[in-house]
Amino acid sequence: MKKLLLLLALPLVFAACNKEKGDFGDYPSLILGTWLVNDVDINLEAPTLPAEAKTALNELITGEMDYDGATMEFKTNNIVTDSDGDGNYYISGNKLTIVPGGGSVDDEEAMPFTIKTLNKSELVIVLDVLPMLSAMADDEDFAEIAPFIDKFEITMTGSRQ
Repeated sequence: MKKLLLLLALPLVFAACNKEKGDFGDYPSLILGTWLVNDVDINLEAPTLPAEAKTALNELITGEMDYDGATMEFKTNNIVTDSDGDGNYYISGNKLTIVPGGGSVDDEEAMPFTIKTLNKSELVIVLDVLPMLSAMADDEDFAEIAPFIDKFEITMTGSRQ
């Protein structure tokens, strides 16, 4: 009887493993095409950062990010095109890495996003900026404020064109 139950349960175990393994399997094909950037949300948690520094940082970020009507086109050859030009993109599981100007995931300019939602009509990706600030430690301005920042994420929501 135990052998029979084990044999009956075995396909369920394999099905569960395959489902878990394939959760992100469609991402490389689903991302292909042109996406309109609908919203960019900045989540900056820095309770001990002086108010004027926090305001200046928010203004710097929002000034650098003009996404009104912006699009991103993901092509089959791992090229992504946006208003700043071409770059490379790589998908592994729920991680999307965009490298402006081209290059590999190990490049200093690589931006590692986490894919929160990706289906036929919606794309939501989150960039954790905090590790990138650490990489900019050579810049005096960033080196001074980095210790005050607890969380710094940029969430982009897009819809398929």
